[in-house]
Amino acid sequence: MKTISDVRTRLRYEIVHWSNIQRRNTYAHYYLYYMPNSPEHDGGLGIFAHQPPNPDYELACPEALRRDMTIDQNFQRLFPLVLRLPILSE
Repeated sequence: MKTISDVRTRLRYEIVHWSNIQRRNTYAHYYLYYMPNSPEHDGGLGIFAHQPPNPDYELACPEALRRDMTIDQNFQRLFPLVLRLPILSE
């Protein structure tokens, strides 16, 4: 990801997508994963119920997304954490 604005946009997209999936599967726990920036990959974010298919993703937070919180509340909770991850392009 190139800028903090890109990170903000991607995190919001992932949380909205998660919210839609979570409504259909209310008992599943979903976790935030990240892919570190490297010469092979641009940094990335994803929300998955299980280990992501790409082994380069790493767990960003051991706590699942909060089903009792809104999209905006989850965003506010996770955004400071995401800013510390090594996902921005150099």
